Amino acid sequence: MSFCDSQVSNRMLRPRLDSIVVQQALDLGYHRSFVRAAVTNRLKKLAPDYTRLADLVKDVIELTPPDPKRIVEAKEYLLPDLLAEPNSDEKTDSHEDDTPVPVPHETQLVQTNSKNTPDIKETDSATPGELDLDGLAEKAYTSQLISQLTCKVCLSDLVAIIFLPCGHCVCCTNCSPSMSECPICREGIRGTIRAKFPP
Repeated sequence: MSFCDSQVSNRMLRPRLDSIVVQQALDLGYHRSFVRAAVTNRLKKLAPDYTRLADLVKDVIELTPPDPKRIVEAKEYLLPDLLAEPNSDEKTDSHEDDTPVPVPHETQLVQTNSKNTPDIKETDSATPGELDLDGLAEKAYTSQLISQLTCKVCLSDLVAIIFLPCGHCVCCTNCSPSMSECPICREGIRGTIRAKFPP
C-alpha cells in the first residue's frame, strides 16, 4: 500500500469513525481498535456504512478475541469427565473391567404378596468421598442463568427490556434504545416493556 493509498484510506475512514453509530459503540465500551477494524473491513468489502448499532456490534464481537478469564470460568463449571479425552491406553471393551462402580442411589426390588408385582424402593447410599454432582450441576445452572440474563449487545449489563411484538428479552436499558430490530429474530420493534427480575 503506497503513501497515497493510506491517505485516501484515512480520509475515507475518518468521517465514518465520527458517525453516531460508531460513537454509540464506543460509548458501550467496545475497544476503539476493534470498532475501527470493523469499519475498515466494511469499507474493504465496499458495503454501505453502518446505519444500525446492532450490525456494528455484531462485527466488532466477531473481531474481538475471546476473553481468557471467561473461558477459564466456563471450564470450571463443566464436568471433568465430559472434557476428558479417552486415552489409547484405556480399555475399550467394557467387559474386561469387572470392578464395581459406586452408585449414589441403589434401586432395590421388593417382592410384595399381592399379584407378585415388584415395588421399586430407592435407598440413599452415597458416600462422603463421592463427587458432589449436585454442586457441579448447580454451578452449571448458575452459569447458564447468568449467560441468559446478560445483555447480548454489550455483554456486561443484565437484560431489562422486552421487545414487542416478538417478546425477546435480550438487551439492557442502555443498549435497547439504539435497536430498531430485535437482535435475535430481526423483527421490527414496535414497542418495549421494562422487565424486572426478582433479586
